[in-house]
Amino acid sequence: MIKKFYKSYFFKIIFFSILFLVLVAITNYTVDPEKIYTSKNNINDEVNLDNTLNKLISKKGFLVYKNKNWNDRDLYNLFSKKYKNIDCIVFGASSVVSISVVQKPSVLGKYCKSILNLGMPGATFEDYFALSNNFLLDNFQNKKIFLSIHPFTLNFNKDNRWIKNSKSFYEFLNKIKFQTPNNERKKARTQFFSKSISNLLSYEYFETSLKVLLNLNENTSFITNKIDEIDLKTTNVILFDGSKKKRNLDKNNKIEIDLNKVNYKISSNKFIDKDVLELLLKYKIYFHKNNDVIFLLTPFHPDVLKLKNEPIYQALEIVETTLHQFSKKNQIDIVGSFSAENVKCFKYEFFDATHPSNSCLKKLGNLYYNYNN
Repeated sequence: MIKKFYKSYFFKIIFFSILFLVLVAITNYTVDPEKIYTSKNNINDEVNLDNTLNKLISKKGFLVYKNKNWNDRDLYNLFSKKYKNIDCIVFGASSVVSISVVQKPSVLGKYCKSILNLGMPGATFEDYFALSNNFLLDNFQNKKIFLSIHPFTLNFNKDNRWIKNSKSFYEFLNKIKFQTPNNERKKARTQFFSKSISNLLSYEYFETSLKVLLNLNENTSFITNKIDEIDLKTTNVILFDGSKKKRNLDKNNKIEIDLNKVNYKISSNKFIDKDVLELLLKYKIYFHKNNDVIFLLTPFHPDVLKLKNEPIYQALEIVETTLHQFSKKNQIDIVGSFSAENVKCFKYEFFDATHPSNSCLKKLGNLYYNYNN
C-alpha cells in the first residue's frame, strides 16, 4: 500500500512538472516579450517599433521604459537605417551604450559633433557587420566608425544573438569578399537553436512574459523630453541618438567583483581568431576610402587587473597587445585602453567590474594612439 502511494505520488510530481514546463514554453513562445521567436514575421511589431523610433528622433527625446517589449537587434537595425548626417558611429557591447555627445558628460566630443550609438548587450563583431550592411558607400562618407574591441570580440560566435540579423551579416561578408568557414556557420546556427530552446523554458523569461500578459505598468513605455524626475535605478532610458542614459555615480560608490560576470564569454587560451583579424582588416579597407575606422577600448574596474589567476586577466593583456601590433601594421587608430589606470578612471566611476560610467568614458579621448599616418 505504501509502495503504491509513493509510486503514485512520484508520477504525479513528474506529470505536473512536465505540465508546468509545457505551460512555461507555450507562454514564452506566444507572448515572446523580446520578440525572439515571432518578430521576424510580425509586420505589425516592426511598424510599431519604426513609428516609435521616428517619433523619438523627430522629437529629439527620450524613450522611457521598465521592461522592453522589443528585441535590441530589431531596434538598432532600424536605428542604423535612420541617420545619414552624423559624424561618428559607435559599435560595441554593453560597456559603450551610454556613449553620447548630447548627454552630460559628453563622450568622444573631442572627435565627434554627433554620434549614432549602436551599442547593444552582448554585441559581437558579427553584430557590427550586420548593422554595417545598412550603410551604403555612396551615401556614407566622412564618418568616424568606432569599433569597440572587448576581450571576447576577436572570436567567432561569442554570442549567438546576432543570428537574428544573419542575412545582413552574410550579405556584408560578400561585399567585403570574405567567405566564413562552413563549420562556423553551422556552429552559430546550432548554438542559436540550442539557446532558443532553452530560453523557452527560462523562468526569468516566463516572469517577463507574465508581466506583458497581465498588462502590468512595468511594460509601458513613453517618449518625453523631460527626464528630471525619472528614477534611473528602476527605469531605462534610450536617447534619440541610440545611447542609453545611466545614473550618476559619486565617490561613495563601491562594488564587489563578480567573477562569473567578469569572465563573461572568456575561454582560457582561446582569445584570438586570426580570421577575425583578417575580417576587421577587410572592414577597414572597405570603408577607409571615405571614412576613418578606429578601434575603441573601454576600461575595466581597476581591481580586475589584480585577478592574475583569472582568464580575464590574460585575455585583457593578450587582446590589447595584439590589437596594438595589428593596428600599427595596418594603420588603424586606437582610442582608450582596458586599463583604468591608463585611462585615469577611479574605482567609484564603475557600475560593476566591466561597465564604466560616462565620467570615466569621457577620459577616453585623452588616450589616442595615432597609427593611421
